[in-house]
Amino acid sequence: YLFSSPENEITDIDLAGAVLREEAPSDLERLDNLDVHRDVLRRAILGASEKLLIVSPYLSNRAIEADGLAALLKSRDALHVVVAYDHSLNTGRNGIMLPRAASAIEALHMAGAQTWPLAGAHNKTLAVDDDWIVEGSFNWLSALRDRDNDFQRHEVSFLYRGEHAATYVNDAWKEAK
Repeated sequence: YLFSSPENEITDIDLAGAVLREEAPSDLERLDNLDVHRDVLRRAILGASEKLLIVSPYLSNRAIEADGLAALLKSRDALHVVVAYDHSLNTGRNGIMLPRAASAIEALHMAGAQTWPLAGAHNKTLAVDDDWIVEGSFNWLSALRDRDNDFQRHEVSFLYRGEHAATYVNDAWKEAK
Protein backbone atom coordinates (compact mmCIF):
# COMPACT_ATOMS: atom_id res chain seq x y z
CA TYR A 1 0.00 0.00 0.00
CA LEU A 2 2.79 2.48 0.91
CA PHE A 3 4.52 2.07 -2.43
CA SER A 4 1.44 1.86 -4.62
CA SER A 5 1.00 5.63 -4.77
CA PRO A 6 3.09 8.70 -3.80
CA GLU A 7 0.17 9.93 -1.67
CA ASN A 8 0.58 6.89 0.60
CA GLU A 9 4.14 7.76 1.56
CA ILE A 10 4.72 8.37 5.27
CA THR A 11 6.64 11.63 5.55
CA ASP A 12 6.29 12.74 9.17
CA ILE A 13 8.85 10.37 10.75
CA ASP A 14 12.39 11.51 11.56
CA LEU A 15 14.30 8.28 10.88
CA ALA A 16 17.73 9.84 11.43
CA GLY A 17 16.71 11.09 14.88
CA ALA A 18 15.22 7.72 15.77
CA VAL A 19 18.43 5.93 14.84
CA LEU A 20 20.56 8.35 16.85
CA ARG A 21 18.40 7.89 19.93
CA GLU A 22 18.59 4.10 19.70
CA GLU A 23 22.36 3.87 19.29
CA ALA A 24 24.49 5.10 22.17
CA PRO A 25 28.00 6.07 21.15
CA SER A 26 30.44 3.31 22.02
CA ASP A 27 32.83 5.83 23.58
CA LEU A 28 30.25 7.12 26.08
CA GLU A 29 28.81 5.22 29.03
CA ARG A 30 26.14 6.47 31.46
CA LEU A 31 26.74 5.49 35.08
CA ASP A 32 23.46 5.64 36.96
CA ASN A 33 23.72 3.88 40.30
CA LEU A 34 25.93 3.47 43.34
CA ASP A 35 27.29 0.03 42.46
CA VAL A 36 28.33 1.10 38.98
CA HIS A 37 30.15 4.17 40.30
CA ARG A 38 31.95 2.12 42.93
CA ASP A 39 32.96 -0.46 40.32
CA VAL A 40 34.27 2.23 37.96
CA LEU A 41 36.35 3.72 40.78
CA ARG A 42 37.88 0.31 41.51
CA ARG A 43 38.52 -0.26 37.80
CA ALA A 44 40.20 3.14 37.58
CA ILE A 45 42.55 2.39 40.46
CA LEU A 46 43.39 -1.12 39.30
CA GLY A 47 43.49 -0.34 35.58
CA ALA A 48 45.47 2.89 35.45
CA SER A 49 49.02 2.42 34.27
CA GLU A 50 50.59 5.83 34.95
CA LYS A 51 48.35 8.42 36.58
CA LEU A 52 44.99 8.80 38.25
CA LEU A 53 43.19 11.99 39.20
CA ILE A 54 40.23 11.92 41.56
CA VAL A 55 38.43 15.20 42.16
CA SER A 56 35.97 14.88 45.01
CA PRO A 57 34.89 18.15 46.63
CA TYR A 58 34.12 16.41 49.91
CA LEU A 59 36.24 13.73 51.60
CA SER A 60 35.07 11.08 54.03
CA ASN A 61 37.04 8.31 55.66
CA ARG A 62 33.82 6.23 55.67
CA ALA A 63 33.67 6.13 51.86
CA ILE A 64 37.34 5.22 51.64
CA GLU A 65 36.93 2.46 54.22
CA ALA A 66 33.68 1.10 52.76
CA ASP A 67 35.32 0.57 49.37
CA GLY A 68 38.70 -0.59 50.68
CA LEU A 69 40.31 2.20 48.66
CA ALA A 70 43.38 2.63 50.85
CA ALA A 71 44.43 -0.99 50.27
CA LEU A 72 43.70 -0.70 46.55
CA LEU A 73 45.77 2.46 46.27
CA LYS A 74 48.58 0.99 48.32
CA SER A 75 48.70 -2.02 45.98
CA ARG A 76 49.40 0.42 43.12
CA ASP A 77 52.42 2.10 44.71
CA ALA A 78 54.04 2.95 41.35
CA LEU A 79 50.91 4.77 40.19
CA HIS A 80 50.85 8.57 40.44
CA VAL A 81 47.57 9.27 42.29
CA VAL A 82 46.27 12.73 43.08
CA VAL A 83 43.12 13.40 45.06
CA ALA A 84 41.92 16.98 44.72
CA TYR A 85 39.27 18.30 47.08
CA ASP A 86 37.72 21.60 48.06
CA HIS A 87 39.48 22.95 51.15
CA SER A 88 36.61 25.03 52.53
CA LEU A 89 34.03 22.23 52.12
CA ASN A 90 36.18 20.05 54.37
CA THR A 91 36.89 22.67 57.00
CA GLY A 92 34.68 23.68 59.91
CA ARG A 93 33.73 27.25 60.76
CA ASN A 94 36.63 27.33 63.17
CA GLY A 95 39.07 26.79 60.30
CA ILE A 96 39.99 23.29 61.46
CA MET A 97 39.74 20.33 59.10
CA LEU A 98 36.64 18.24 59.76
CA PRO A 99 37.47 14.88 61.40
CA ARG A 100 36.02 12.82 58.51
CA ALA A 101 38.18 14.75 56.03
CA ALA A 102 41.31 14.69 58.19
CA SER A 103 41.00 10.91 58.54
CA ALA A 104 40.44 10.57 54.79
CA ILE A 105 43.53 12.63 53.99
CA GLU A 106 45.63 10.63 56.43
CA ALA A 107 44.42 7.34 54.88
CA LEU A 108 45.12 8.63 51.37
CA HIS A 109 48.64 9.77 52.30
CA MET A 110 49.40 6.44 53.97
CA ALA A 111 48.22 4.70 50.79
CA GLY A 112 50.63 6.77 48.69
CA ALA A 113 48.24 9.31 47.18
CA GLN A 114 48.91 13.02 47.03
CA THR A 115 46.14 15.37 48.15
CA TRP A 116 45.68 18.79 46.62
CA PRO A 117 43.39 21.29 48.35
CA LEU A 118 41.47 23.45 45.91
CA ALA A 119 39.44 26.62 46.32
CA GLY A 120 35.89 26.52 45.00
CA ALA A 121 35.95 23.01 43.52
CA HIS A 122 32.60 21.34 43.05
CA ASN A 123 33.26 19.08 40.06
CA LYS A 124 33.42 15.34 40.52
CA THR A 125 36.03 13.96 38.13
CA LEU A 126 37.86 10.69 37.66
CA ALA A 127 40.65 10.77 35.05
CA VAL A 128 42.58 7.63 34.15
CA ASP A 129 45.90 8.02 32.31
CA ASP A 130 45.09 9.81 29.05
CA ASP A 131 42.53 7.15 28.20
CA TRP A 132 39.22 7.96 29.86
CA ILE A 133 37.43 10.42 32.11
CA VAL A 134 34.25 10.43 34.18
CA GLU A 135 32.35 13.64 34.97
CA GLY A 136 29.11 13.77 36.88
CA SER A 137 27.42 14.12 40.23
CA PHE A 138 29.05 11.26 42.17
CA ASN A 139 31.31 12.43 45.01
CA TRP A 140 33.99 9.76 44.57
CA LEU A 141 35.42 9.91 48.07
CA SER A 142 32.45 10.98 50.16
CA ALA A 143 29.19 9.66 48.70
CA LEU A 144 27.30 7.45 51.11
CA ARG A 145 27.73 3.77 50.36
CA ASP A 146 24.60 2.76 52.33
CA ARG A 147 21.49 2.57 50.10
CA ASP A 148 19.18 2.60 53.14
CA ASN A 149 20.49 5.91 54.47
CA ASP A 150 18.07 8.84 54.11
CA PHE A 151 20.90 10.94 52.70
CA GLN A 152 21.80 8.47 49.93
CA ARG A 153 21.23 10.18 46.57
CA HIS A 154 20.75 9.05 43.01
CA GLU A 155 23.96 9.89 41.15
CA VAL A 156 24.58 10.03 37.41
CA SER A 157 27.86 10.46 35.56
CA PHE A 158 29.22 9.99 32.06
CA LEU A 159 32.35 7.99 31.30
CA TYR A 160 34.05 9.09 28.09
CA ARG A 161 36.66 7.07 26.17
CA GLY A 162 36.56 8.84 22.82
CA GLU A 163 39.13 10.49 20.63
CA HIS A 164 39.12 13.66 22.76
CA ALA A 165 39.61 11.87 26.09
CA ALA A 166 43.28 12.87 26.39
CA THR A 167 42.36 16.52 25.91
CA TYR A 168 39.65 16.36 28.57
CA VAL A 169 41.96 14.50 30.96
CA ASN A 170 44.66 17.10 30.42
CA ASP A 171 42.15 19.89 31.09
CA ALA A 172 41.07 18.19 34.33
CA TRP A 173 44.68 18.02 35.53
CA LYS A 174 45.16 21.72 34.74
CA GLU A 175 41.99 22.64 36.64
CA ALA A 176 43.14 20.65 39.67
CA LYS A 177 46.35 22.63 40.09
